[in-house]
Amino acid sequence: MRSSLLQSVTSVLALGVVLGMGYFATDEIVTARKRAAAAAAPRPSADELYAGSILYMPDDGRLCHQFLFDNRGGRFRDAGVVDCAGAAYQGSDSTPKQWSSDRMRVISSGFRKG
Repeated sequence: MRSSLLQSVTSVLALGVVLGMGYFATDEIVTARKRAAAAAAPRPSADELYAGSILYMPDDGRLCHQFLFDNRGGRFRDAGVVDCAGAAYQGSDSTPKQWSSDRMRVISSGFRKG
């Protein structure tokens, strides 16, 4: 009976060690992939950082009218009729945080100059 108990405890501990090692190995693989994806993500160009989009969204329908605003010169440019869903968010899963902070830095620096 004692050897049966010892064998059970050893099996449970061995299974726990294997599961723990699998968790940490998987976590390292996922972290490495996220780092590689972030490094490979394209950085926005200066034109993208200085440009803002204004969408006029109707109550019904999927088409919006889009205007682009250039923060450097304060000029509007008519981009015409666009798909609302596609124009409302243009980015990928890996770039929104970096893109947003870069964009806010550029916009806020324009207010400090005057």
